[in-house]
Amino acid sequence: MCRLVMVLVLICVALPEAPALAQPSTGASRYVSKITGDAVDLGDSGSIAFAPEYEELIESEVHREEYLGFTTWWSVYVIGFIEGPITVFDLRQATTATMRQGFDSFEILTESQTADHSWFLASLESDGTNLRVYYEHQLNAFGDVGFVFIQYSDEANMVNDFSFVQEEVTVNESPILEHTNPQRLVTALAGQSETVGNDSDASLLETMLQTESNENRDADVLSTLISGSQNDEPEAPPYEEWQDEGLVSESEWVSPLYGTSIGWNPAVWQFPYEYPHAYRTYDDPPYDGISLVSVADGVWVDFNVHNTGSYLTRQSYLDWWLTAEYASDYTGGFEILDSKLTDSTVAVVAQVSDRQGRPMLLVMTASFLPDGKVVQSQLYVYPGQLAPAYGQLVSSITVNGSPLEFAWSTQELEAMPID
Repeated sequence: MCRLVMVLVLICVALPEAPALAQPSTGASRYVSKITGDAVDLGDSGSIAFAPEYEELIESEVHREEYLGFTTWWSVYVIGFIEGPITVFDLRQATTATMRQGFDSFEILTESQTADHSWFLASLESDGTNLRVYYEHQLNAFGDVGFVFIQYSDEANMVNDFSFVQEEVTVNESPILEHTNPQRLVTALAGQSETVGNDSDASLLETMLQTESNENRDADVLSTLISGSQNDEPEAPPYEEWQDEGLVSESEWVSPLYGTSIGWNPAVWQFPYEYPHAYRTYDDPPYDGISLVSVADGVWVDFNVHNTGSYLTRQSYLDWWLTAEYASDYTGGFEILDSKLTDSTVAVVAQVSDRQGRPMLLVMTASFLPDGKVVQSQLYVYPGQLAPAYGQLVSSITVNGSPLEFAWSTQELEAMPID
């Protein structure tokens, strides 16, 4: 365990310098593990590159450990193959202990652990830089060899980078962490918890007690597994921290500028509490808004509220969206595929791109309310997500207690030859 801990210390100390500015370089995109013989392939996108400074092979009488790193635009990754007797609990403890030593601050936000699998999402700070780290360890992932995956990123780009790497990088010709749904990160970043897994707390405790190094374990960790909590005091609802920004419950927001209420079904949509720009306000012209995240698939939708004024009409909205000036805000392109005007709404479906250049669809709707306010929604989806996500939007969003009106029905959107 000592050499393993030393490697993690070196990784932790070296990484914080500039992961959010990591620039992939050209070079080899394939690495063959010296322990398993499996190939790690970074794909042919050109946006992922190996980081040789994290490559190391360690062999002792007890363990064989092999580590390599790679980068995308906004993240640094370290993966490892570990052969030899080690438990999920031991590796997690070694990792968290060395991260606490290697960074100015380190706090686990959410985690899950079974006898053969462990993951956590944590926040950390180094030299004034705030980052997120995602850790996952699979015991016996390749025969009797375990696999560990660590991603360092900023919060705003973590999910996109993870999804991109999952699509591009393969290990033994299979997608890396192919059984990990990116929704786990979305949910974790939004401050929600995930179930522990298939193993019960009792079986996990039994596995831990059978290992050799129990005398070094924190008694509070074991008591937590037995009693269920270290703190008997009930936690305040997370929305209370956002009350000044208009959040009045887990399912309703009231615009501090205009008093307009937006409600949602919390089983379908959630407010991303950990996202610093989940509420935003602007001065010219004055408007404010929030973001929501789909529980089912991590789709994001933005809402903004403002006054119509004397110049805003449904047609003027559409004319503005059709201008080259508006399209220039989208660096990956903005092409309107369809549009619709009704008595109280105007909407477009447009082709856009995400940060990695992958095609996305954007559904923008401006809903004109009887009191002179406008609620604008922007739904971003990947191909194949449009109808389900739009259906969730139409069926579960309210404004001032009534269903928000949209231009298209779900059936009309499904019939469009654009998805």
